[in-house]
Amino acid sequence: MRMNNYPDGTPIPEALPQAYKEGNLARNCGNCSFVMFLDRNYYCGKFSGNPEVRANWVCAAWKPAMQPKS
Repeated sequence: MRMNNYPDGTPIPEALPQAYKEGNLARNCGNCSFVMFLDRNYYCGKFSGNPEVRANWVCAAWKPAMQPKS
């Protein structure tokens, strides 16, 4: 079961799934195709209301961001 708050006490948006947890270097919101970076914050377009997420966290819906071709 997911925590209701981040370790620093900040509430986790209710729109995020129970599978939302701390990520790793390979999989995290910062490199997910659903996440947008806007005004120095990350927002997830996969869930209702585009909730704010943390770059180093991840959920089961993670999908790799498209890599530019060389």
